[in-house]
Amino acid sequence: MTGRINLSQFVSLTATAPAQLHGIAPQKGAMELGADADLAIWDPERETVVTRNLLHDKVGFTPYELMNPLISAGTHNGQIS
Repeated sequence: MTGRINLSQFVSLTATAPAQLHGIAPQKGAMELGADADLAIWDPERETVVTRNLLHDKVGFTPYELMNPLISAGTHNGQIS
């Protein structure tokens, strides 16, 4: 596969490097003992359409309305959301 990145490169580009850039590593951006347990869970077989009702915020709109996200669930402080 040319023009593709592997899972390790994806994690580095989307979690590790941004956390280091913003000075919040190693508490964020890594799955290590003592780091925050905030993870994104990806199910390549699941298709979900984003709607306002799926979101847990008080904004009332999203620019991602009717899109199909790659992330099917997530965790925050060790709890699945």
